Amino acid sequence: MRKVTLSMLGFIFFTTIGWGQSPNLDSLVFWSSHFLDTKLPDELKTNDNQKFIETLSEELGDKSSLENSYAELKSVSIQTSPDKTYRIFTWFTVHKNGYQCHGLVQSTIKKSKPPVVTKLNDQGEDLRSAQYKTLYAKNWFGALYYDMIPFKIKGKKYCLLLGFNPGDGLSHKKVVDIVQVMANGQPKFGAPVFEKDRKMASRIILEYDARAKVSLRYNEETKLIVFDHLVPLRPELTDQYPFYVPDLSYDAFELEKESWVYKPDVDARNATENPGNLGTRLVIDGVNDQQTLENKMSGNDDQKKEDDEKKDDD
Repeated sequence: MRKVTLSMLGFIFFTTIGWGQSPNLDSLVFWSSHFLDTKLPDELKTNDNQKFIETLSEELGDKSSLENSYAELKSVSIQTSPDKTYRIFTWFTVHKNGYQCHGLVQSTIKKSKPPVVTKLNDQGEDLRSAQYKTLYAKNWFGALYYDMIPFKIKGKKYCLLLGFNPGDGLSHKKVVDIVQVMANGQPKFGAPVFEKDRKMASRIILEYDARAKVSLRYNEETKLIVFDHLVPLRPELTDQYPFYVPDLSYDAFELEKESWVYKPDVDARNATENPGNLGTRLVIDGVNDQQTLENKMSGNDDQKKEDDEKKDDD
């Protein structure tokens, strides 16, 4: 019988770690568990987020990371391109004065070389007319992406990104963006492919009252991007988007020959919506539903609990 030596055991142990498991997984899970904890001080969350970014960036720069799903990172959404050439990791941290979006893009455009890892810098709150701009990693319009949909225009490949930006906590934003990865592995966001009122936009931004529930989904059956139609709470609040709410009707964008064309007042009944690729990745306090997460951040979840308790008392 062949003897198993300590060196052989060591080889087996380290080889096993390299197959589909992150060597820093426990640390990454620990740091990311603090991102949305409102009881922790901002300084701690900022430090943990920095360590998380540095460690995950280093890992993603190694080819072995391509075998890792990182599904254990429950507060991080991971969207993978259909051709598996890039992944987008997005998350946000909660602070006393609002929220901050963060992201990393891992691309493998050149398979003979290590993956390119790019840090995304959220500049969304500082961008004017962001819906008309092409953006890059340095001036990213931050969002937690919960779905990715491939499409083509004139034979050119793009991916739609559906995302959520919690903003300053007074208003939230839903975002329809475009992503392409260039030959150098760097991401480019936005493209003038959204047509509305004879104007072309590079992305769609829906800003609304943080207390409202706003849907933005891709309908697999009709191939439409369907979303709530937003109106001001009162006429005098027109163009003050933190006071916009749904009016129970729906609008959409439909892909035609050369653009996504705006379609007002669509019938969204019995729609088979794509729930997105977020799955169980985003789990806050044991909850993995996107709308419930938004309720928690807007305070609606606490109100719902109070209402339920009153019903039980009655």
